[in-house]
Amino acid sequence: MNVGVVGNPNYPDLGAFLGTLQQQALRYGLKLYTEERIQTLWPTGDGGTPPPLGEALQAKLDCLITLGGDGTLLRGARLLNGADTPILGLNLGRVGFLTTAGPDSLDWALDAVARQAYTTEPRLALQSA
Repeated sequence: MNVGVVGNPNYPDLGAFLGTLQQQALRYGLKLYTEERIQTLWPTGDGGTPPPLGEALQAKLDCLITLGGDGTLLRGARLLNGADTPILGLNLGRVGFLTTAGPDSLDWALDAVARQAYTTEPRLALQSA
């Protein structure tokens, strides 16, 4: 399963969280792709840095995980450019109205993604000129 990762590099613990995400993804057999702006934050250990997200967007992305807050989730949705790809928002901030889970529920969330045991909520995107 191809999973894209979009993150907000302003979160101080994002690098450590990416390491945890990478280990869990290996356990669940998920192939990760990363956006360029967080590429240098990935640990260099197990599996190395995931390939660029652009490669997966050219083919087929099964899920997009956003790490940050609502703004990061909205930026991830824009990257998908209308594709029918589920987005899992992990809130690393304080509020997160649009995000689904937090850092403590990463294992639960990745298990659901790997088993495709989730439901989606359709959302609208408005664009103004």
